[in-house]
Amino acid sequence: MGTAIVCALALALSLPARPAAAAAAAPSEEPEDLLYEIPAMVFFIASDTGSQPVRLTIGLTLELEDGAAGAEVEQSMPLITDGILQLFAYKTSAHLNGEQAVERLRAEILAVVAEAVGLGRVRDVLFRQMLTRRAY
Repeated sequence: MGTAIVCALALALSLPARPAAAAAAAPSEEPEDLLYEIPAMVFFIASDTGSQPVRLTIGLTLELEDGAAGAEVEQSMPLITDGILQLFAYKTSAHLNGEQAVERLRAEILAVVAEAVGLGRVRDVLFRQMLTRRAY
């Protein structure tokens, strides 16, 4: 199939990211200052099984190394958002199928974040939401 069609909704990307402590979240083993919530982003990617694109909604929480990393993440959000957009620019629906695909995606997003804020500042990427459906 041709190059994946990727669009990010301006509304989702214009919302400022916020520490998970400010958001209503389920209880976690991690102290709240070690979690950082990225607002949900919506992408349209090429489908491998048909001509209609697939709508992907993804919401992420970053598990931080320490409380001070939150300020670095906040300051680096334009770079993180840009990196995530570039990551999905060439994805198709086949890239999202299966457990290994999700783990590979987690590693790719973690690499984007590490490049923006420095290696070791973020421990893990946690998926709050990952929903795919036909776009139209």
